[in-house]
Amino acid sequence: MRYARRLSLVWLASVCLLLAGCTQQDTDCLARIGRNLMDRSHKAAGSIQEQVDLPHVPVGGGLKEKVEARLRWDALLADAKFEVAVNGAEVDLKGIVKSDAQRRRATEIVETTLGVQAVNDGLKVEEGCCLRLAFAGARER
Repeated sequence: MRYARRLSLVWLASVCLLLAGCTQQDTDCLARIGRNLMDRSHKAAGSIQEQVDLPHVPVGGGLKEKVEARLRWDALLADAKFEVAVNGAEVDLKGIVKSDAQRRRATEIVETTLGVQAVNDGLKVEEGCCLRLAFAGARER
């Protein structure tokens, strides 16, 4: 957004100076300055994008790697054990999670990953976990 704003300001300044009686040499100089600004902003944006993406998504990774990385970085899913399989733009989740909240969060993460068109939820909630929680709740009463 900032890039577009800067580019429009350079363009507007060029037009104003042109209307104010600039020579061809002045307009050529302004055009060269605008191109230099554009090149530098593209380079800066590229280096920032690389720094942001590296810790979260492997460079050059496919859809499976993106999904696995996003699932791995979620705090709620830190202790969940599941497998990710990708067929085209369809992702299959299989495994065992400890709660419905983990199950919902995993499917939400996969659904919102760029490139995913469908999610097959094969996750199962660990039965012993829910019984322990229910028993603990009854004991407190």
